[in-house]
Amino acid sequence: MDDSRIAPFLKYSLADAAPDTPNLTLSLELQGLGDSKIAKRKSNSGVVFRFHRGTDGHNEPCSFYWSDTVDAWGSGGLVLLRHDAEDRLERVSLQAEPWRVHDPTEPRVAQGAQSLFELKPGESTWFFAGIPENWLEAMVSGEKYELLWPGGEIYWWAWGGIEENEGRSHNAIPRAVLSGTPRVLFTVVEEPPAPFYETPLPKWTQDPTPGTPLLTVTLAGASSKDLSDTSFQLVQTVTYRGLVSKDPNGDPERGTKPITFDAFNLMIPFEWAFRSSENDTWEYCPDQRIGCAMTDLMYDCETTVNVGKDRRWISLFPGESWIQDLEIDERLPSDLVPGDKVRYQLDGRVIEMWNWGSKEDHAETVLMLPSDREAGDWMDRPPIVVPASNPLEFTITP
Repeated sequence: MDDSRIAPFLKYSLADAAPDTPNLTLSLELQGLGDSKIAKRKSNSGVVFRFHRGTDGHNEPCSFYWSDTVDAWGSGGLVLLRHDAEDRLERVSLQAEPWRVHDPTEPRVAQGAQSLFELKPGESTWFFAGIPENWLEAMVSGEKYELLWPGGEIYWWAWGGIEENEGRSHNAIPRAVLSGTPRVLFTVVEEPPAPFYETPLPKWTQDPTPGTPLLTVTLAGASSKDLSDTSFQLVQTVTYRGLVSKDPNGDPERGTKPITFDAFNLMIPFEWAFRSSENDTWEYCPDQRIGCAMTDLMYDCETTVNVGKDRRWISLFPGESWIQDLEIDERLPSDLVPGDKVRYQLDGRVIEMWNWGSKEDHAETVLMLPSDREAGDWMDRPPIVVPASNPLEFTITP
């Protein structure tokens, strides 16, 4: 692609970074329908964000904060460019959303904050984030677009690991820049070429109540797995889409308030695994067994829990995502051979305990769990009903 055409849209390069700051670059990878297409409707399209740290004169790790909600999809983040009939680039105007900004009055990143990353020299990390609804709404089916990272400042960073730097002020350190000019090119289509849920799973475990938060789960991972590998890595993204519409077939209504919820069912989810049979239909693997290794997240007996500090509790603002790495290991069929196809999917879940407000709002909230005793308004509302995830398909290779 011709880099000269994007010059007017660029803001920062590595040359704009202050001395003695980490050498961080960003690259993008589109996750869509294949053939560089995304669906405007009923879409689980998104972007894989890859961070890399190059040589910068420091051997210790660096930690930094970068949120897809604000830094990627906020007004100072990614740029959406449209190709016109003459293949010229024009910037698409997007309505600003008030929650997609950093709070300038808050000089610190809270302890346990999401979107904190740690990299040593030469290391890379990545995560997946879905394309926001308002971005999709601004696109016209049949037209060609680009997503461009114009370069940007790092909101918070520090030398050293996350654990030793959580809660540290970001105002007293020099400016660091996340450089690179990655761009992904794609065409927008109105509908995906196949149903979103192809496996025989209900989209909902039960009917959701209008006005309750709508959380959706998206899986991303490699398209193949080596037979000798003992595990398969994937990324699970949970996104707060808005509020459940009164119309069962309607789009989510716009949310305005953050939520905090017990994420245990999404941290240790029961999964559905399918394998392709000889006639190319999908058959459920009935012999799957699930072990629970996250015993530190289980409340085996009555325990006093501070919602604002416990990592089992997650808070999200409308449009924000919570991302975690998952691993499929002994859960796969033991008799797989090269050429077999496997499809993995998370079933729909129900979240009983949730409340309006962020974890900071609930910093002093203490509950006695696992019982419902003294849970109060954490239980006195309809549950959040999470639909099944997209199916993630991969092929077994020699």
